[in-house]
Order: sequence, then C-alpha cells, then structure tokens
Amino acid sequence: MPETKILLDESEIPGHWYNVIADMPNPPAPYLGPDGKPLGPDAMARIFPDALIEQEVSRERWIPIPEEVRELLRLWRPSPLYRAHRLEAALGTPAKIYYKYEGVSPAGSHKPNTALAQGWYNKQAGIKRLATETGAGQWGSALALVGEMFGIQVRVYMVKVSYHQKPFRRSMMETWGAEVFASPTDQTASGRQILAQDPDSPGSLGIAISEAVPQLATFEAGVLFARSEGIIPAPESNHAIRACIDEAERCKESGEPKTLFFNLSGHGHFDMASYDKYFNGELEDYEYPEQAIEEALEHLPKVAGRA
Repeated sequence: MPETKILLDESEIPGHWYNVIADMPNPPAPYLGPDGKPLGPDAMARIFPDALIEQEVSRERWIPIPEEVRELLRLWRPSPLYRAHRLEAALGTPAKIYYKYEGVSPAGSHKPNTALAQGWYNKQAGIKRLATETGAGQWGSALALVGEMFGIQVRVYMVKVSYHQKPFRRSMMETWGAEVFASPTDQTASGRQILAQDPDSPGSLGIAISEAVPQLATFEAGVLFARSEGIIPAPESNHAIRACIDEAERCKESGEPKTLFFNLSGHGHFDMASYDKYFNGELEDYEYPEQAIEEALEHLPKVAGRA
C-alpha cells in the first residue's frame, strides 16, 4: 500500500531555530513606533523580555532551542506529514499533494509552536502575567495553554464578534485558566474611547468581517478537502488548500506531475458556524471598501521611503 503518513521520531525535533535574517541580502527595516521613528531597546523592553529582543535583532543563523522547550514540544511534535492520496484522486491530477498537519497540538493549530517559546522566555524573565489580543481565538488559546504550563496568568482581549460567535474558543481559554474579555472593553483607555464613539462596536472591523471575506472559493476547497481527507480545516487554512487545488488543476491540464506542499495550520472544529453559513448560502464574496482602506492608512505612521 502507498505510504500516507510520514512520521519523524521525537529525537529528531530540531535543537536550533533557523534565523532567516542571517541569509537575507537586505535585512528588514527596524520596527517603528507610533511616531514613525525606529523603536529603541527601551521601548521594546516594555513588552518583551530581553532574550526575545536579542533574538529579534540577532544575525546569527542558528539560535539554540532551550531544552525545556524541546521537551514540552514533544507533547505534539513532530507533527505528521500526509500524502493526500484521496484528494489527488478526487481532482484527477497527476500532481503529488502533501500537507503538514498542525491541528495535532492541544490548541488545535500551529500557534503553540511559538507561544510555548515566548511563554518560556517570559517565565525566565520573572513575568507573572501576560496580556494579549486574539481574533478568532487561536492565538489566545495557544497562549492560555502555555500560561497554564508555566504558571503565568493570561488575560486575553478577544474581538467581540468572535467572542460571541465562537464561545467554545473562549471556553478553551478559560479551561486553561485565562481571563477572556470581549474587545473593545471599558477596562482600557483605548477601549473606552472606541465604545464612546460606537457603543455597539464589534471589535476590529477587519476581523469582524473576515469570515465573510479572507472568498466562497476557499470554503469550497475546504469542504472538498474534508470530504476527501477527513480533516475539517480551519478557515485560515482553506486559503492554502485553495491555492494548492488550483495548482493541481493546472497540472491536470498540462499533464505535469508536480509535487505540491502546503501547511494545514489547524482544524476547524471551533469554526463550524462559518461552515454553517457557507452551507446555508449566508457567506458572500466581500470586497473591502477602498474608502475604509484609505481611512486605515491615514492612521499609519508617515515614513520616508527607502531605496
């Protein structure tokens, strides 16, 4: 029988992170503050431990992974690599399709991979509480999980529309001990300002409409994948699936036996409301208003261009 899963042993978990900046011909520009000027170390130190800042500006190609982080990663990594035989057959393509499945983590996505490291470095720096934002809830779930692992209190500000549409994401975070608030809240100055302007604000407009956009064709691809491979993908992953299927269809036309690969970033078990809307014909393709884009750009720092 043809091989479906490619599994690595836990001993093959890497001992170092690869820092792509070391091999970039032009290093990325420095982070900018609200005033448009580069952020200095003091400004970054207000929200990041020193070790993470050092990594962010490092030009070293390989950065050692702390042994405790590697040990905890063994709870779900290495994640499996799948050959999508049934999807290939459904498409009738000569292409070979592979996907890396990250939904095997406790939080159901790839996000604990980085949340675990960030939590560990904060613990080493003596941090007792972390505050973060989350849109659909996947990042908040990942950080809540890590907070429970390291004994760090976690407070999550979740976009209000997702807070109400995805109550089980909220339940996951609370199960791991996190406090979860619908954003905007009246607990912060910025939240109070937004609520004063719009008491019914759903939160970030971009995230609020993301499930009606990020296109019907992507859900069509996600459903085909689920019916072929059995895994219901997260809506975010559907974009990668759509692109892969489109390429596989081109291979079908040309007869070229390409090898295609995509990352299935997580499962969609807590996103079924979006699938319900798709099946009920309630999702529409959405073009973000040009005026809204221009208004958002007005709030960005004004910086000079670089050659």
